[in-house]
Amino acid sequence: MLESDSISEYRLTDHARFEIKRRQITEAEIDQVLSTPEQVVIVRSGRVE
Repeated sequence: MLESDSISEYRLTDHARFEIKRRQITEAEIDQVLSTPEQVVIVRSGRVE
């Protein structure tokens, strides 16, 4: 995996925090997924999902 595939800095919106709580996901799980994703999809130059 390339270094640029991971996300180390992010900001959660109020909606995201609501969904995290509703789905009973911990912020530690969010950190883990964003820092070591299993799949990266390149949408267009400069943007990945």
